[in-house]
Amino acid sequence: MRVIEWGVKKNEKWCAKRKVTVGLKTASPTYLSEILRNFFDEKKTEKGQALTPSAFTEITAAIYRYLTCTLLRRKINILQDIEFMSAHKICVAKAKLCTHRSRANDATRATKINYMPSKRHVIALYMIQTV
Repeated sequence: MRVIEWGVKKNEKWCAKRKVTVGLKTASPTYLSEILRNFFDEKKTEKGQALTPSAFTEITAAIYRYLTCTLLRRKINILQDIEFMSAHKICVAKAKLCTHRSRANDATRATKINYMPSKRHVIALYMIQTV
């Protein structure tokens, strides 16, 4: 539950800064997609650095779990619904950009994640954490 709270809190703080009043609970799928697309495009760490690919995955999984939890039971799938493809593409692009920058800054590192986990991996992460 802490991971869900962490990811949702990141989104809520971002929304508060931009004075977005409609939250995850009540937004229409189209508007929620726009919110998430802008969130993934603009979100940075507290120090102003780009998020890591794993942070994007964890935030996405947390928001997905929050929307589908027993309290809300929204029939929205931010991982697979067509309305959310643009948000997912931005998430993937930002993760790749972060990886390329990390490689440029740290050429001596032998291994580095160079992909954004697929929807299947995020769902698997969700399934593992709910057990």
